[in-house]
Amino acid sequence: MALKFQKNLQASLYLRPVASKSPPERGVTMIRSLTRMALLAALLASLGGCAVDIENAPINVPVSRPAPEPVPQPPSPRADQSLAVGVAFSGGGTRAAAFSFGVLKQFAATQVPAQAGGPTLLDHLDFISGVSGGSITAAYYGYRGPAALDDFREKFLIQDLEGSLYTSITLGNLLRALAGGVNDRRGVQTWLDAHLFHGATFADLGTPDKPTIWLNASDIYNGTPFVFDHQTFHALCSDLSKLPISEAVAASAAVPLAFAPIVMQSFPQACTYVLPAWAEKALSDPAAPANLQAYAAALRNYHDPEVMKYVKLLDGGIIDNYGLAGLVLRREQASHPYSPYTPEQAVKIRNLLFVVVDAGQSEEAKWVKTVQGPSGIQVAEATTTTMINVAKRASYDLFTDTMNRWQAQLVAWRCSLPKDEVLRLRGSLDGWDCKDIHFHVLRLSFETLPPDEGGPLARLPTTLALSPDQVDALISGGEDALKDSQEFQDFLHSLGAPQVAADGVPGAQPMLR
Repeated sequence: MALKFQKNLQASLYLRPVASKSPPERGVTMIRSLTRMALLAALLASLGGCAVDIENAPINVPVSRPAPEPVPQPPSPRADQSLAVGVAFSGGGTRAAAFSFGVLKQFAATQVPAQAGGPTLLDHLDFISGVSGGSITAAYYGYRGPAALDDFREKFLIQDLEGSLYTSITLGNLLRALAGGVNDRRGVQTWLDAHLFHGATFADLGTPDKPTIWLNASDIYNGTPFVFDHQTFHALCSDLSKLPISEAVAASAAVPLAFAPIVMQSFPQACTYVLPAWAEKALSDPAAPANLQAYAAALRNYHDPEVMKYVKLLDGGIIDNYGLAGLVLRREQASHPYSPYTPEQAVKIRNLLFVVVDAGQSEEAKWVKTVQGPSGIQVAEATTTTMINVAKRASYDLFTDTMNRWQAQLVAWRCSLPKDEVLRLRGSLDGWDCKDIHFHVLRLSFETLPPDEGGPLARLPTTLALSPDQVDALISGGEDALKDSQEFQDFLHSLGAPQVAADGVPGAQPMLR
């Protein structure tokens, strides 16, 4: 997504690079423009008393009656419960949305081995987490289901959402930036409702025939992920089912300074809220993971009017541009080894595939090739890039470690079950092997493609206005990145497909990566 705000001004989601080739993938930097012009704008504002119109009314509503404590929803049951698929879509504007869309299309084109004429991997998709640009693809698929593959390109990917945003260099826009953000929620949210969601709410995402969708923003006061799910909204005493999908997507993509923070309100008088037992334990245990403690404190703060009445949200990529942090936190707080699955599902599953789709942009810095530099502005940009990339890599490493531990916990739980309990849960002991469960995690990015394909894609701007040719190249790139991944081929081989290896040598059994 992009704002054509200045020739040398670039932010990875909404600020379009015009002269420079090297914006950070989630740089979200108006720093270059604001550094040069902020003092002048502030002086003019103080002299002229200019008013700035920023819409920041809360986007949520209270529950209409006391809400029960939410129960984690397990993946929807299917006839074949031995395989489950999950994905996480990174931020990166239309580029990220198109690259992720290509992965979904390849899921739809990949038939589950040993089931000729049967379901595809898309039919086994249980969960999608989306951040910023990736949240648009996630939300639209959650809303439309497989039908999204038929019209998402025409309805969004080749459209120009930028036309509804403030993009020019004017004093008014500079004043807006200084007041909190050049744009407020109205531009993106209104466009998304008009073209994609048509007023649909989260009630339209919760149907049993669709995967669970998590849209991720950043709580900039508590410094924690903000997941649009029932657990978060229960702490706010707010009704998630009535929240427009477009509002959550706009919050997930609210780049700092390019957008004013999106506001959520807490309604502590609307329901009785008791902090979950896991949160109480985390807050009282000095040895509890720091991220879990911070998240538990955020839930406590949401219901304490003495601490905060309003939650201010910005782009989800600030905390985690992969959208994995919330998943790790949910596993940390899980009370059972099999959660979020039911015991019946946990004894039937054999393979879980989780694909992290990374549409991050590569950076070309000329100052690494010269003695001079970087300049002050380049230092600021490099610092932002470094922080986001470090957080993203740490998130991925923590996620893979969490998945490894979860797999081991599931094996231990399954192997502790007496045979009569296995029979009750599975309906049969035929083929039962308590250790026969495998988690496969793989990351797809432009770097996993051949250089002549991935290189040009990595240099595309993270805007909201790409040409049809660029969009189609990104969709093909997502399809190729999955199809040609050796880890993915190993996974399919573990399901019974013929082994495919670039060097013709049979590959090893899939390992968690």
